[in-house]
Amino acid sequence: MKTMPATHAARPDPLKGPRLAAAPVDEPGMAAAKALLASLQSGQSASDLHGLTLVSVRVALGGSVQHWRLGNGLEIVLAPDAASNIIAYHTWVKVGSAHEEEGRTGLAHLLEHLMFKASKNFRAGAFDRELERLGASPNAATWLDWTMYHETVPAEGLERVVALESDRLTGLKLSEAAFRSELQVVRAERREVVDTDPEGRLEEAFAEAVFGTGVGYGHATVGRASDLEALTLQDVLGFYRRYYAPATTVLVLAGAVDPGRDLPRLCRAYGPLQGDPTEKAAAAAVRARPAAAPLASDRKLEVRLDAGADRLFVGWRALPGDHIDQPLLVLWSECVGNATAARLERALVDDARLAVEVDVAVPALARGGVLELRVGLRPGVRAEVALQRLDRELEALRGKQPLTDADIDAARNRLRASRLQGLVTADGRAEALGHDAAAFGEPTVGEAWWRRLESATRDDVERVGHGVLAGPRVVLVGRARTGRGRGQGAEPRAAQ
Repeated sequence: MKTMPATHAARPDPLKGPRLAAAPVDEPGMAAAKALLASLQSGQSASDLHGLTLVSVRVALGGSVQHWRLGNGLEIVLAPDAASNIIAYHTWVKVGSAHEEEGRTGLAHLLEHLMFKASKNFRAGAFDRELERLGASPNAATWLDWTMYHETVPAEGLERVVALESDRLTGLKLSEAAFRSELQVVRAERREVVDTDPEGRLEEAFAEAVFGTGVGYGHATVGRASDLEALTLQDVLGFYRRYYAPATTVLVLAGAVDPGRDLPRLCRAYGPLQGDPTEKAAAAAVRARPAAAPLASDRKLEVRLDAGADRLFVGWRALPGDHIDQPLLVLWSECVGNATAARLERALVDDARLAVEVDVAVPALARGGVLELRVGLRPGVRAEVALQRLDRELEALRGKQPLTDADIDAARNRLRASRLQGLVTADGRAEALGHDAAAFGEPTVGEAWWRRLESATRDDVERVGHGVLAGPRVVLVGRARTGRGRGQGAEPRAAQ
């Protein structure tokens, strides 16, 4: 690794900046939910409700969103839709690959695979078979800050889903044979998406360069190959017992939800659960992750790829996903990349014909952030040539050719359309609420995120974008093994 001297002024710690607020309170909905709770308390014994309390009722996603909590710390988020006849059922655990320890990476993702095996009251394979019989296609995903499990079922299938999901949350049963079999699946996945995939190798190298290893964001979610080889069944069970508990879990139900009918079911199934860690211990373990330290200086790295063209990754440490300025950075990024009309796309792809694509990403992370530019180059174009042009364009954005109101409006329209498409289904609404509850502690923070984006001015967007660009950066060159590359004035070859 080549490290260049730091020449950047000290900057405020973005992790200490202002955070986005929750959505406005739904006063009529709050009154109705309080009345429901009083009715449930009068009609059932206190032990049946297992300490159920109402956290809030807020206006979000075009409706009313209820947030409840059980005595064991489990959170329940309900988003009823009277026009729906299906229920999206999401289980979000506030644990992802960022919680793994050095030398034990890959545990969160491997455990996600194993959660579909046997549990206390159901044999191996029963989970998938029973849900498929109901018409559902259960699935799951692991990311840096969370792991989520989801299915969508007809309303009449909810009772069976509750039984299956609650049983595996703290009652997972794993054999050595099941562990070994799934470990081989995950190792094969690692070979496919990282080891033999040029883009995957770059993503892994880039994450480590940007975040290092301390915060847990610096490795691929699938885990490092050497760590996967060394994992044991006891490692997986230890991770499960430490982190999978009611106090680290958020249930989200969206669609044909009836709180009066469904809350007692959830209380009966999940209320008695405790798991190995106590509520306080489990919650403390999740909070114990260190925040990502700022980059101290610019870094430049090179990775040799078995590919026909160079690739270029450039990144800056940025803002957590619930920072008040993070929506403005996302809007800035959409102005410069991800679309044929975007500024960097036009400059590098259409005008200079150096690249075939320019992608910009600002992931919504809980304990830090990154602004990432990815440039896929034409065969024969050296990454250094593209970097020079990229730097010229970024400098022009800060000077003679700033963003225009038309740039901002077009980018905002694209983001708005993408959001609306994602919220069409009950599953999409459950995902939006579950993600924000698991990553940021508030299911409706996305409403403030969008209000901030919708009201942003050009000056707002440029202030945030230019502020991030002023910090140290990581430049990662993916060097194609074939060809010597061409100079800036050479005729480009056709893309392969």
